[in-house]
Amino acid sequence: MKKFILPSTAIAILLIAIAYMAGMFDQKIQPITRVLVDENINKPFTIKSKSVDVIESLPAGVKARETTLISSRILSRIEKIYVRAGDSVNTGDLLISLENSEFKAREAQAQAQISSVTASREEAKKTLDRSKELQTKGLISTSELDKAVASYSKLSAELNAAKQYLKEAETALTYTDIRAPISGKIVERNAEPGDISSPGTPVLSLYNPSSLRIEANVRESLAVKLQLSEDVRINIDSIELELNAKITEIVPAADPNARSFVIKADIDFNESILPGMFARINIQNGLQKQILIPKNYIQSFGQLDTVWVVDGEQLQRRYIRTGKVYGEMIQIISGLQDNEVIAIKH
Repeated sequence: MKKFILPSTAIAILLIAIAYMAGMFDQKIQPITRVLVDENINKPFTIKSKSVDVIESLPAGVKARETTLISSRILSRIEKIYVRAGDSVNTGDLLISLENSEFKAREAQAQAQISSVTASREEAKKTLDRSKELQTKGLISTSELDKAVASYSKLSAELNAAKQYLKEAETALTYTDIRAPISGKIVERNAEPGDISSPGTPVLSLYNPSSLRIEANVRESLAVKLQLSEDVRINIDSIELELNAKITEIVPAADPNARSFVIKADIDFNESILPGMFARINIQNGLQKQILIPKNYIQSFGQLDTVWVVDGEQLQRRYIRTGKVYGEMIQIISGLQDNEVIAIKH
């Protein structure tokens, strides 16, 4: 007996599960599609098409107008990095210190060379002055005077070269302290103390949070209608933010592959907005006649939407297809026409 009960129970459970998945327990639309108009209807609504702004919502991204990669101008080992990703800095703040012992040695060598050449040049100047005086008196030959002039000129050139070398050494020494070129926030830190920093290899990435803007690719048929300073609406869904912006730049060249233009719109500073966030830019694209009805006139049964339409002395249940929502109103794509009357049935 038990062997018979167990399979029967399993079959019953399976049948109930199939019935549930088939929607047998869901709310059903009544088979009656027409009922007499009586006192149980409320708020008849006459349908009239309205001209509505057509808004196109396009994918976009948040980018920083002012961004910079921080790298070294010289080849040297990193001694210390004073910031990490997320830190805020001001223009001129010290970000990175490189080992500078080699560059200090070059500076000291250049200073020593200047001192040595300066002393030799002073002696050569005295010799030249004496040679000129003796040559005037006829006590030395012209060739000896020429040698004194040549010696002084050579040492003068060496002094100028030593001063230039000192200037280069001092400049290289300043490169061992890397400072912030703009005020902003550190985005990335790509190295650690002890690493070798070379020219052109980014160590830090920095952007100005007050210079964020929205960039989007807009198809050329829509882009040619846009104007600079035109208002657009921006949505950033990840932080549930909606804000206004103005178009500040339309790149004057189309992408031949995508047939689109890049447009840029500056936005006000908001600490919640970060570069790289996904956004949507909403652009007005003319007017369009649409049928709008209040949302509370619609009855939904699963994925089907219906309304009650007044047809003479009867109410007819009508299937409709809805579109965009405008506050308390909703667009009707199909199922209703102008001058028809809908109602709420209790």
